[in-house]
Amino acid sequence: MGLASKLALTLSAKAGDNGIRVDPSAVLINAQLKARFYGADPVHVEELAQKLAREDQEVPCSVRKIKREDGTFDIELVAGEHRLLAARKINEDPDLRAIAEEHGNIHPKTKMFMLKVMVSSLELKEAMFLAIDENNLRAATSAIDDAHNQLILKEQFDLTDAEIGSRYKCGAAWISRMRLLTKLDDATKKLVHEGKIPVQKGMDMASLNEDQRAGVIENATTEDGEIDTSEITKGTREAANANKDKEKQVGRNMTEFRKDLKEVIENEKSSEAEIAFAKDIMRYITGKVKIKGGIFNAALRYAEASEVEA
Repeated sequence: MGLASKLALTLSAKAGDNGIRVDPSAVLINAQLKARFYGADPVHVEELAQKLAREDQEVPCSVRKIKREDGTFDIELVAGEHRLLAARKINEDPDLRAIAEEHGNIHPKTKMFMLKVMVSSLELKEAMFLAIDENNLRAATSAIDDAHNQLILKEQFDLTDAEIGSRYKCGAAWISRMRLLTKLDDATKKLVHEGKIPVQKGMDMASLNEDQRAGVIENATTEDGEIDTSEITKGTREAANANKDKEKQVGRNMTEFRKDLKEVIENEKSSEAEIAFAKDIMRYITGKVKIKGGIFNAALRYAEASEVEA
């Protein structure tokens, strides 16, 4: 008998038409369906466990049946991770278990707190949609959570930004911009996730490198540990402008470098080794050819050739 069949036998009269009761330890968690980038909030799990032990579970978790090769089934969580973990905690914690028993929330046959679930046969893509819709309804995820979920929809399920936007009730342009949040380093992501840095500011900071972001955040952090968002705006703008100036300078330097290379190639006094090297580098920087070993090996070959001719 498969897991789903065994779980179905634990049907509790308490659940009525709102779902079945299952052993929470038997419900699998698929990392791909975890809507929260940083996982469940342990404080919320503790608070919810206290509540469920006393008041029981009103809203069922969503789960799906997964058929094994032998024809039996597993059950996998789709939505309701905090409720699942809270139910597990009740069974693992003697004090919580005692509270649940006192309030009549321990199943008489299984002698444990049973998780209320609604079972479906959704495919992974549809399960992902359901998880997203439930979390949107509850406003239970942060922008960082949403950005990573949207990236999964794009990369693993080949959805367009417009299709993703329809799930999140926003336009394709906003989905594209949200994806910038996935490029942030972990420390900055955490601050955006916690609401200490506004989402728009986080998006703007994606154009900076990790060291620049760290510097902006350090300068914007007050003595009491708060983050001054006006300083984030100012620091991000200054760093972004510095990057643009650097890019312009690199462009100017490259233009001058190409002129120098052209002069070497066209100069009658240039040696064959110098001309060959200049042509190699010109092709390399224009992307027409990849020099084996890179530009430094090309320079080394030029230097060695010059020494031989000398």
